[in-house]
Amino acid sequence: MADFDSLAKDYDTDKRIKRAVYFSDELRLRITEGHNKTALEYGCGTGLVGFNLIYDFRLIVFVDSSAQMIEQVNQKLLSLGNTSSFAICRDFITDIPRGLKVDYIFTSLVLHHIEDTKTILSRFYSILNDKGHLFIIDKNGINMGDGILRPSALDPDEYDGFDQFAMTSLAKEIGFITAETKSLDYDSTDGKGFFILDALK
Repeated sequence: MADFDSLAKDYDTDKRIKRAVYFSDELRLRITEGHNKTALEYGCGTGLVGFNLIYDFRLIVFVDSSAQMIEQVNQKLLSLGNTSSFAICRDFITDIPRGLKVDYIFTSLVLHHIEDTKTILSRFYSILNDKGHLFIIDKNGINMGDGILRPSALDPDEYDGFDQFAMTSLAKEIGFITAETKSLDYDSTDGKGFFILDALK
């Protein structure tokens, strides 16, 4: 696992900021009645995507397993004077806060750091309110058997990506009513494009 604590203070590079703006714009297109809804960004890092959407929701819960990343989020929340949204340092594979429920969960370029894709998607399902949406943005890979797990890497441009069709099948297997993917126009530096998964509970 990458040492994200040591990267936290210098994580907000121009490349990551630009990509986060594109991802948040794609998410915003799929949010309905967001100002009355709650959201959670998992694997938020310094919150680059979530802070672009912070005024689109009643509140956002920022979650990351890196304490230093969460410290960066807390500093940004303090600078904004935002007292409704909050951040927690947690790994949902091992521990989910009791009673946590939200209307939207979104995560971007995170799943390749998690060994058990099915378990983390099941955790997301349990946290979502009925009719809630899970959004996953990731790199589009080729079908390599199971189509799900890819080697963990620090830089998102260094891994093969996920088979988006296998991801939809897995989401439906877990219990999501619908699961659809769409390829995105924003390409990674290695020439592989991204996709977004929208799964409805």
